[in-house]
Amino acid sequence: MKPALSENGNLNICGSFFSARVLNELSRRGRSTTLMQLAQESGLLSATNKQESVGQLFQSAFDVIKKIQYRTEYTYKAAITQKILLGTHSLNTASMLSEFRIHDRKADLIILNGTGTVYEIKSERDSLSRLNDQIDRYRTVFSNVCVVAGDNHVSQVEKLVPDTVGIMRLSKRYTLQVVRKATEDHSRLDALAIFNALSTREAQLVLDDLGIEYPNVPNTIRRQEFAKIFSCIPPVELYKFSLITLRKVRNLSKIKCLIDEIPESLHNAVLTSDLRKRDYERFLGSISTPLEEAFRWV
Repeated sequence: MKPALSENGNLNICGSFFSARVLNELSRRGRSTTLMQLAQESGLLSATNKQESVGQLFQSAFDVIKKIQYRTEYTYKAAITQKILLGTHSLNTASMLSEFRIHDRKADLIILNGTGTVYEIKSERDSLSRLNDQIDRYRTVFSNVCVVAGDNHVSQVEKLVPDTVGIMRLSKRYTLQVVRKATEDHSRLDALAIFNALSTREAQLVLDDLGIEYPNVPNTIRRQEFAKIFSCIPPVELYKFSLITLRKVRNLSKIKCLIDEIPESLHNAVLTSDLRKRDYERFLGSISTPLEEAFRWV
C-alpha cells in the first residue's frame, strides 16, 4: 500500500499512529477508534485497499514519517531500535529504556548491553537550546552518551558537545551513520545521581548484589536510608551493578515472541509500551484485522 494524501489530508499527524493511546486501545479493546480517526484525518484511508490489514496501515504511516519533512521523535526511536537494539544486539542480550528520568530530564532511549548508552534525539524539528544541559545530566548516570541528529543539526552538535559524546546522523535514506563514536567516560558518574534514577526496588537489588546490608526500616524512610548507603559506594562500582539490575528488571526477551510477529514499524512502540502478556493475542488480532472491518471501529 503506497501512502497517498488526499487534498484534505494531513500527513503531519502520522506519527500519532504509534502513540501509547493507540496501542492501549488495540491491545486492551481489540480495536482503536483513535487510530481510524487519525487514518481518516491523515488522508491515508482514502488511498488504501480495503482488503489490507491494520498492520499494513501502520507501515504506510511509517513510510510517511521516514521522509524528512514529516519526521518525528518516533522515526528516530524506531531507527535506533531496529538498527542498534535489534540489528547490532538482540533482545536476549540487551535491554532498552525509554523516557528514563535522570535528574529533571528524560533520556529518549537507553540501550543496556554490558554498558549503558544514552541516545538523545535531535530531529530536524528540535531545538538544540537544552542539549548541553541534557548531556551534562546524562553523564552523571551513564558512561556512554550519543546524540542522534538530523543533517541540519550535525555540525552544530559537533561544536556543542564534549569530545567523549558520540554523534550519529539519520540520513535522508533512513540509515544511521556514525559521525563520531562515543567514548566511555566514568569521570562524571555520581553515586547519588545513579541512586535517584533507580526505583526503590531497583536500589535494593543493587545493594543485595553488592552484598551490602541495609537497615530494616519502614517504607516511608527506606529510600532516605538507601541514599545514605549509596553515597558511600564508589560511583564506578555502583554503575556496574546498577546496569546489571536494570538489565534484569527491564528484560525484554519475554516479548521477543510478539516482536517476531508484528511489522517493523511497530517494534519500538511495542518494546517501549506496558503491553501485558495476556493482551498479546488481542493485539495481534487487531493489527491483522482487514481495513474493511476496521472502518466500523469509528
